[in-house]
Amino acid sequence: MFRFFLCLLFHLSSLISVFCGVPFIDTYSTLNYEPVSFRKKRLADGSFDPLRLRFASLNRTFHLSLLPVNDSSDPFDSNLIFDVDGVQEDFNHRALLFTGFDENYDNSVAYGSIIDGVFDGHIHYADGLSYSIERITRYFPPTKESSKIHSIIYEDKSINHPAVRSKRSLDDVSPGCALNGNIRQKMEEIQRSAVVEVSEERGGSYFRRYIVDREKRYSDATKTINGRQIYSVRACYIYLQADQKLYRHIFEKEGNNDHVRTREEIASLFYNHVKAVNQIYEATNFRGIQGINFVIQRISVSHCV
Repeated sequence: MFRFFLCLLFHLSSLISVFCGVPFIDTYSTLNYEPVSFRKKRLADGSFDPLRLRFASLNRTFHLSLLPVNDSSDPFDSNLIFDVDGVQEDFNHRALLFTGFDENYDNSVAYGSIIDGVFDGHIHYADGLSYSIERITRYFPPTKESSKIHSIIYEDKSINHPAVRSKRSLDDVSPGCALNGNIRQKMEEIQRSAVVEVSEERGGSYFRRYIVDREKRYSDATKTINGRQIYSVRACYIYLQADQKLYRHIFEKEGNNDHVRTREEIASLFYNHVKAVNQIYEATNFRGIQGINFVIQRISVSHCV
């Protein structure tokens, strides 16, 4: 009995040494649910049967209902350009990126990626609580003890980093150093500008698409509510790059030394960041300018690993 106790104590101490701490996260828990798979099945009403992921952690139960991103929920442009070392490649990001909610809570939002049946993303609740789920290989190298544990989950308020600041509302503060006077007036003039027709003689397809998207973004799209003119959705198209240092870091960790997997993890990283930013900007009223969001139009990857 005493020998068994010593063996058990040694095993527990090994686990503690493996998961002794995550940088800048005060409290977290590990996850080891059975990996899930998604099969796109259309229901009688025309909708699709969601992927359901259920697990208990941090003194609560999570019942996630997730679907692949679609035209309305996808922060990637429909004509996304994905190039590796300057060579454009086909990349089906909708096969791994998901969005949804927690079935137990109204007005909750969940988004992230599912790779090898494991969810990596974020969950937000109406009461202000939010949680993040990350692959454990992002922080710890694979070991015999860690092979049964694939993720960590933590409440976002457990992040202990000097760069983290609480979100504040712009409704109760002055517009700041830029959004005032002539600059704000100029922004409104740009937003009310008309859509232009681009001549087929102006150049290549990428140039035409860029100009058309840019002008659509600035076109007039307002509505009046209670006598006030409210600006509707505004899309800011962005170009993201993953340099060699980021690529190597992901390649050697959650990328599992696999180039295809690493590109998927990079797309997941960009997706989670942009969705998090959109969560803030879409809900913020910039003095009548509302619904601002960001759309990823191009991703460039430099690997050289």
